[in-house]
Amino acid sequence: MAEKDLNSSPYCNPPLPSELSYNPECLPGKSGNTDWTSPSPYRSPSLPPYYSNDAEFLSAKVEQSPFRNPSPPPEILDNPDFWPDRIGDTMYSKKDTYEILMDIWKWCDVTLEYKSTFMKADATDNSEDDIIELDPKLEDRACFLLEMSAEKEVAEFLNEINVPNIFLNIIDKTKSPRLLELIIGMLANMAIFDGVCQSISENRTLLNYVVSLSGTSDTPTLLNVFRLILCGLSNQNTQKLWFDAFEENPSFMENLKFIFKNCLVHIVIHGAFQLLDRILNENLNYCILWGESSYMKAIISAGKQLMKGEEKENLDNFFCVLNSICQYTLNVEELAKNWMKLKPLFSAYFLTFIDEDLIGEQLPIRKRLTSTICSFDTYNTLLNCKNIKIEHALMDKKILDIMYKIAASVNSLISDVKKQNMEILSVDCSENNANMDTVDVENSQNEPPHKFLRWINEINGTQYVTMMTHEEYSRWIVLKETVMDTAKTLLLYAEKDSEKAILENILNSEDIKENICILII
Repeated sequence: MAEKDLNSSPYCNPPLPSELSYNPECLPGKSGNTDWTSPSPYRSPSLPPYYSNDAEFLSAKVEQSPFRNPSPPPEILDNPDFWPDRIGDTMYSKKDTYEILMDIWKWCDVTLEYKSTFMKADATDNSEDDIIELDPKLEDRACFLLEMSAEKEVAEFLNEINVPNIFLNIIDKTKSPRLLELIIGMLANMAIFDGVCQSISENRTLLNYVVSLSGTSDTPTLLNVFRLILCGLSNQNTQKLWFDAFEENPSFMENLKFIFKNCLVHIVIHGAFQLLDRILNENLNYCILWGESSYMKAIISAGKQLMKGEEKENLDNFFCVLNSICQYTLNVEELAKNWMKLKPLFSAYFLTFIDEDLIGEQLPIRKRLTSTICSFDTYNTLLNCKNIKIEHALMDKKILDIMYKIAASVNSLISDVKKQNMEILSVDCSENNANMDTVDVENSQNEPPHKFLRWINEINGTQYVTMMTHEEYSRWIVLKETVMDTAKTLLLYAEKDSEKAILENILNSEDIKENICILII
């Protein structure tokens, strides 16, 4: 075959590079005077190019191909606006979200053939055979979507593609408690954001389904139901819609009463008390309802169950609910009738402050401030009721000592905060007066408002700085006044000199009532 024909053959590898083909030193097997570089029709074909990995091979093929698409401009690659599959600024993919939703929907269609009775509030005929276990792989994907739904942009995206209605259909048909729990959890995550909460709450059918789920016996689902309802009630724009749903489902309050009366799971009782406290604070009509004897007994029963726990905060929500019920005057008499059942609950709660993780000396920790105010206020309210006799008052020396330490510590805190912030105010005012002519009025008006008070407290030679809002500072003042009022009432019940001495010490502790200007820093 001629050399021309050989080189043009499609079965022949390309020739060696010129620098190799005509360099005798680079040719393998060269010996003597043999001219291996002379053209010959019988020469061996050249070796194919070597690639270190598949990526190099593919890259070379793409570069050699005249048919490959051109690379996009760098400004498009660097611009997030041109990434259509991303959900907002998150790294979550719209495609993945659609796929998860489709997988959930297909699984429900394949595995379920009849309407679920699991979600009905009054269902009593559920059997284990009716429950379907969720596929583990689908459960992992649904859990991932649950995590995604806590992001604001993802929640808004799910709402835009009408996911609440999709979830409504799944709630209606599913026989899987785990899937139901995850679906309600996603809705609760989405309802944290105002706009999405508004959209969910306007779905009347969905609200009725969720409210009816308060009768389920599945603990994780029940907790997510409480969380979703609480989000709706915490939003001023949607709480009326949820109260309307309560009216359309009278079984809701009965379900809460059943939980208080029979539930042994503390976390469920906590969730129910937290939800009921929000309901009572927002709607006085329900204060009247829960002041009835049967409801009151259920609440006390739940309080006794919580008292068996080791956590100090177990009774916090219980006393918040009692305090809300006392806002309706007629309920106080009903509570007073049950005083002998309530007395050990008050005693157990007050004694939790003995080993409290304290701020300073004997202050309640900040997260228990509201419940502490509620407990003393409710106690004082009941002591002023005619049905309470002298022997019914709590005159245990440990409790009286706790009251004294709380009163003294709170008064000290209030005094320190006023003093420390007054000093800052005087320095700040003097500097402003000295530089009055150089102050930029426009810039000063544009500065963000200061919202915090500073409290410097020294413990064991170490100074600690605590920042608090003006609202929190006001709550410390309310606690001080509540403890003082309770001490005044107890003084009417005291018979022993030792009891009177402690109560008088509480009343004689530093009590600052003057109105002093406070700098908010």
